[in-house]
Amino acid sequence: MTSWRGTTDRAPRPAQDARFHGATLRERDLKIFRARLLSDEPMTLVDLAEGFGVTRERVRQIESSLKGRLRHYLETEMGPGVQPESPLD
Repeated sequence: MTSWRGTTDRAPRPAQDARFHGATLRERDLKIFRARLLSDEPMTLVDLAEGFGVTRERVRQIESSLKGRLRHYLETEMGPGVQPESPLD
């Protein structure tokens, strides 16, 4: 199984922000985005939750929020009614 951290060390890392088309994503949010929405083999909510030390439900909430933010961005940039190839629901 691929580690969400990309490393085997367990040392805490400083919080970093990533820019995503003008929106700021926390490092944790970006990792969830990549591991759940961009991966050919998405990690499970449980695996991500254990890695971040949060509940599975919290990871699901973050993922849902990310989908909403992405949907909003797409509607803003491309207009309402534009349907993505894969659903963001």
